[in-house]
Amino acid sequence: VATKLVKVIKRVPNQKGVAEGSMKWWCSACMKAFVAAGNSVPETCPEGHARAAADEFAEVPKEPAAAE
Repeated sequence: VATKLVKVIKRVPNQKGVAEGSMKWWCSACMKAFVAAGNSVPETCPEGHARAAADEFAEVPKEPAAAE
């Protein structure tokens, strides 16, 4: 069984009030929004959480179960 990676850092849909050349992001781990320069997805939030994490509850089987 393989562990599924889930996005922890996501772009906030409403970018109103954010300076040009920056983007607002949401960290699901610390439940806080933050602004980062540039348009690329940050590797970590200011608190240090990675942009993706393994979700132990969302496991996906490596191979489909064989019907017997």
